[in-house]
Amino acid sequence: MTKRIFLSSLAAILFTALMPAPAAASIAFAASPSKLEITGKPGSTFTRSIGVYNREDKPIKVRAYVMDYHIKSDNSFIFSPPGHETYSAANWIELKKTKILLPKKKSKEKVLVPFTLNIPTSAEAGGHYAVVFLESAAKENEGSIKGRIGCLILVTVTGKVSRRGGIDDLDITKTFFNRSIENKVVFENQGNVHLTTKGEVLFFDRRGNRVGKEKLEEITALPKTKRLMLATWENPPWYGRYKAVANVYYGADLNTFNIKKTTEKSFYIIPWLPISTMFGVLLLSLFLRYRRIRKAPETDVVVSQRKEEEQEEQEKEQELINN
Repeated sequence: MTKRIFLSSLAAILFTALMPAPAAASIAFAASPSKLEITGKPGSTFTRSIGVYNREDKPIKVRAYVMDYHIKSDNSFIFSPPGHETYSAANWIELKKTKILLPKKKSKEKVLVPFTLNIPTSAEAGGHYAVVFLESAAKENEGSIKGRIGCLILVTVTGKVSRRGGIDDLDITKTFFNRSIENKVVFENQGNVHLTTKGEVLFFDRRGNRVGKEKLEEITALPKTKRLMLATWENPPWYGRYKAVANVYYGADLNTFNIKKTTEKSFYIIPWLPISTMFGVLLLSLFLRYRRIRKAPETDVVVSQRKEEEQEEQEKEQELINN
């Protein structure tokens, strides 16, 4: 009975594990662009807009608001009220409307959400940032969120602007069987304005021949912060000594990448799969040999020795009887 219950529980666990995970619900509306970059001098005023359109066949009410944001070194975003961050631009943004009604999908009508950016005359040179959120509620008068999309606002105030960055670290992580190698590049923005970067990791064998190339994902690093860039080398060679060379590029804006930073690191690929297989086969063969020796029948030599010992004992007993 206990065995039957155990097997039933195990089957239920396996069935649950093998079932496909439910698909994540998609947001009911979309917006573009996801980033807006604005460059101006103190005292300047700019007017921009964000386009929003409905994905559903019924109208949706959306509200717009502004927040600060910060990006951690693990690439996670932290949002906070306007004015929380020292480089905040949230209080510089004035939304022309905060409540938007999106017509149903069939109309294919894009609604513009305009806003004005006023750079203060006392604004410090360098980067200032905010995010404009567009959010729909699950039902009217309910606080639950059905969907939220953000447009990042990246403002560069002209003046003494420093665009400096470098690679802080290159970490190489191998899976146990070495069928994929994850490369983590930590890029540090050392200046006072944001840097948008892209890059690559090149792989060379011990003779200097290039044997692989993987792209690093594009990221935007805020001033005085570090960001993680990832690239995975799938199905590398089985063994050998290799060198990874990481190149990161950035420039004066989101579309310019004319400055290059590079670093490199050597590593070994050890063929653990065949080695562990051979070791396992060796252990198995030794174990089988040991069992065979223990169960082997007695040899003729052993039998002969036993007979001699028994005969000697019988002779000793007979001598004792005779005496």
